[in-house]
Amino acid sequence: MEIRRLQYLLGKIHELDQAEKEELDNWYRSFDKKPDDDHLREITENPYSTRDSIYRKWQGNIKSSIKTRRLWRYGVAASLACILAIGAFLLLDQKNTVNHEHELSAGIGEHKYLELEDGTEVWLNAMSTLTYPMDFSKSERVVKLTGEAYFKVKRDSARPFKVVTGAMTTRVLGTEFNVSAYDDEAHKSVALVKGAVKLSSGGSESILVPGQKAILEIGAADFEVLAFDKIVERGWLSGRLVFDGTPLGEIANTLRRSFGVEIQFADQAFSAYEFTGKFKDEELSIILTAIARAHELKFRTVAEQRIEFYK
Repeated sequence: MEIRRLQYLLGKIHELDQAEKEELDNWYRSFDKKPDDDHLREITENPYSTRDSIYRKWQGNIKSSIKTRRLWRYGVAASLACILAIGAFLLLDQKNTVNHEHELSAGIGEHKYLELEDGTEVWLNAMSTLTYPMDFSKSERVVKLTGEAYFKVKRDSARPFKVVTGAMTTRVLGTEFNVSAYDDEAHKSVALVKGAVKLSSGGSESILVPGQKAILEIGAADFEVLAFDKIVERGWLSGRLVFDGTPLGEIANTLRRSFGVEIQFADQAFSAYEFTGKFKDEELSIILTAIARAHELKFRTVAEQRIEFYK
């Protein structure tokens, strides 16, 4: 092999294509038969030593001299196996990190606040749970909600933000909205304050603009979209209980989450009665009295933390 050619190959030893690798390998294997003594002496007085040092460099400074192409292949195979193993480990580790989920829960009468890793802010209402990853993926940001929460989503056009509540998914880029999806309620709802959201459930979809609220009744095929009162939807954020033509059955659920008390009705028809009122840091007895007076009802304690409305 011409010395210039050899020097050229050695100069790009880590970037050789397959043909060049074979050329250098052939030179190495034929060295014992016809050593290029004249050319190699231009590099060193010991051509065989040079051969070995060159090849050791090629193999990553392996301490023991490599005698055959077979061992070189084993070395490459081992290196590739090591690289693949490390890559698989890092990929698995990254996957576990991305998918590792955390939970934040608010108890009876509690409100919780959380800032997610992307800067999105979340306020949890009483008896609600948010499940979220430590780090979002590069393609989307997904959280799961049971209960009620207010979201102020950090805008990221490359990664849509999704709130999964059972079969319903709310998809946004950057916006403010309230999601209510308690398991004990007959419907789920999303009220949009700013931006835009896209809702989907089964084959049904709905896109909201600010001031609109979408309601999905259990078993319904489509969303019902209507206007909403911000004070009613966001009242809980400031510690208010706001009811606007709300059935007593739903109010009973709200009071259970806020005060840890069970409300029952002597006549189940009472649960459909509607009530309108606003309360701020009021005692439970005051709220119950207001509801009873609105419908000429009475209430009594029938067991510990259990109250009944009756005539």
